[in-house]
Amino acid sequence: MFPQVPSLSIDMGKAILDNIISLKGAEVNTVLSIEVDVFTDNVQLKSTIVMLPDQETLDQLMTRLFSEGWAQE
Repeated sequence: MFPQVPSLSIDMGKAILDNIISLKGAEVNTVLSIEVDVFTDNVQLKSTIVMLPDQETLDQLMTRLFSEGWAQE
C-alpha cells in the first residue's frame, strides 16, 4: 500500500471492484472490507473501505490489530 490521493470512480460497486481486481490480477488473494460510520450533529455518513493488500501488508495489518499470534486459515 502506498499513500496517495485516491481516484474518483462513480459506478456500481461491482463494476468498480471488477476493474480494480482485473488491474491487480494475480497479486491479490484477499480483500479486506471495513465498514465505517461517521457521525456529527447533523450528518451521518456510512461508508465501506475496501483494501486489496498483498500478503506482507495483510500480515502487518492483522498482527497490529489482533496481536502476534493471528493466523490466516
